[in-house]
Amino acid sequence: MNKRGDSWNATQMLIYSLIAVFVLLYMVGLFSYVLSHFKYSTLHTSKTLDEDLLMQRFMRSPDCFVYFDYEINRAYPNVIDWEKFSDEQLNKCLLHKNIKFQLTLENLERNKLKTIKSAGWNNRVERSLSKDVLIKDDRIWRGNLKIDIQK
Repeated sequence: MNKRGDSWNATQMLIYSLIAVFVLLYMVGLFSYVLSHFKYSTLHTSKTLDEDLLMQRFMRSPDCFVYFDYEINRAYPNVIDWEKFSDEQLNKCLLHKNIKFQLTLENLERNKLKTIKSAGWNNRVERSLSKDVLIKDDRIWRGNLKIDIQK
């Protein structure tokens, strides 16, 4: 037996083992980083989620401004009832009292404009959105709903 060859194999095996340990540690670290980043990205929600949900409530809920046909028991999302569009209805519609709104509804074809404000509105706009809607008055008209938000 050649003892010199045996020592070279042991040294070579030790080097390969150290490389394998470093590669394995690197892969475990990379896997844990990717997993923690994925966990954060799936649980992250929008900072304006409350506002966005309330705005959807304005546009889709018959409890707010959406036109509701009682004969067929159906609400029409994105169709605003001109008669329901009032300060009282807005304050009944709001679930969160800490977010204040000013809504301006403009009937594009008849040049009518109506603005309502929630209780506590102090004319300080932090965010604004504009949505194209249909307005139900005596018939259906094209319109625009501008939503101003303050916290």
